[in-house]
Amino acid sequence: MIPKYARVLVVTDFSSTGDNAIGHAFAITEPGGQVHMLHIIKHSDAPSPLYAHYVVDEASSLDKRKKAIQGAEDHLRSLIPPEAAAKQVEAVVAAVVAPEVVLCTVNEASKRKVDAIVLGAHVRRGLGNLLKHSVAMDVLSECDLPVLLVRKT
Repeated sequence: MIPKYARVLVVTDFSSTGDNAIGHAFAITEPGGQVHMLHIIKHSDAPSPLYAHYVVDEASSLDKRKKAIQGAEDHLRSLIPPEAAAKQVEAVVAAVVAPEVVLCTVNEASKRKVDAIVLGAHVRRGLGNLLKHSVAMDVLSECDLPVLLVRKT
């Protein structure tokens, strides 16, 4: 049986590798389907007490959070491939604030009832990088859905 992907989640960190995954998400989505484009703004409401006085990020206040979400969603819209309309694939954009990217990705996939996840995979080479965590690999191990990992081309 050849699987059909009517609802696909693509997560980008707005790096060139992450953004490259968007085209692949639209490519594998069936005509008439949806690509859920997601950007996760990493933020914890409870920073380490040792460094709490240093924490000032794009989601540290409600106003900053709203602006960051709106800015990310606007940028996601700008990344929709022009061919999406001809293929009749709907783009659903969203930005969320979460303390942990992997868990947020898996939860969003479940919430949105997607058939697959597409992620950009940053290539790590060398023995020193062997022990470093990769968001893409962690999502792959935490999720029961098919996960397409896309390298920068």
